[in-house]
Amino acid sequence: MNNKKIIGALSVLALSLVSVLPLRAQSSRPLQFLETPTDARTAAMGNVTLTKTDRNYLYTNPASIFNSDAKWTVTATGLTHMIPKNDMLSGNLLFGSVTAGYRFLDRHVVYLGYRYQGGLSIKGGSSDQWGTNKRSTAPFDMAVDMGYAFKISDALAAYASGSFIQSYTGRVAYTGAFSIGANYLLTMSETSDLNLGLRVADFGPSINYSTKDAFALPSNAQLTADYGCAFNDQHKVRAVIGGKYYFLPANAQVIQANVGAEYTLYNIASLRAGFQYGTKDTSLWSAGLGAAFSGIKLDFAYLGALNKYGADRLMLTLSYDF
Repeated sequence: MNNKKIIGALSVLALSLVSVLPLRAQSSRPLQFLETPTDARTAAMGNVTLTKTDRNYLYTNPASIFNSDAKWTVTATGLTHMIPKNDMLSGNLLFGSVTAGYRFLDRHVVYLGYRYQGGLSIKGGSSDQWGTNKRSTAPFDMAVDMGYAFKISDALAAYASGSFIQSYTGRVAYTGAFSIGANYLLTMSETSDLNLGLRVADFGPSINYSTKDAFALPSNAQLTADYGCAFNDQHKVRAVIGGKYYFLPANAQVIQANVGAEYTLYNIASLRAGFQYGTKDTSLWSAGLGAAFSGIKLDFAYLGALNKYGADRLMLTLSYDF
């Protein structure tokens, strides 16, 4: 097999490995790290997005910071995929993200974030773009993210974000992605509220690994509704339902529906669980715990795959607002 065929095969394999989905050369979506959960709290509630939150705003809901008194926020997340043993693989597939945000003039907030996914090595000969032979390939993806949110009124806010992306699957490729969204918070009483979020995410130019290997970004639309109620100072609950539609690439469309709930005791300890139904073998169940004290939040999540090809995931997120 010539080098070009080897590179092509390894590229498809790397893309599929990063997605932790079945190897389907005609339906795999590239840059699956863009879909990797970035927040243990929302991941534990059925891998939902856009819910009302008080942590990890950039990657969860950039508008939610307006519901707090925070001026600065920082967050770090680590995730590991529990991939079954495979003779072609070595190492562990790991994901990490960090983000920081600054709120100013009350109605404005800017964010900066970074995401990286890698750690696996794929055995087998290949060559890089300069023709140098290699004994293995270690694919990875990374993104530098920037975001801005604006408070339109006490209830309504809008936001936008952009990403510079680098991907390596035996060859290096670059692209950019953009997202826009809006959030509406309806305060129903002193103890309850309804939060609605809408976002179109990760649209932009295709990523090109070579003149023949060009892939559309996993562009998607998201809609979330979550309801929170405080029974008293000791007991609070939040229930969430959401959906995602990955409309690109055209030959790899996916629909997901998410449900989850959170119970919080004394504003300190939280218990969470949820479920995601998804086409193309993306269904999962989730559960997690959280703790908060003096602006510091620590969250843990476990996501269990519901198909024989998927990998379970462990997540940890640490956030601090001040």
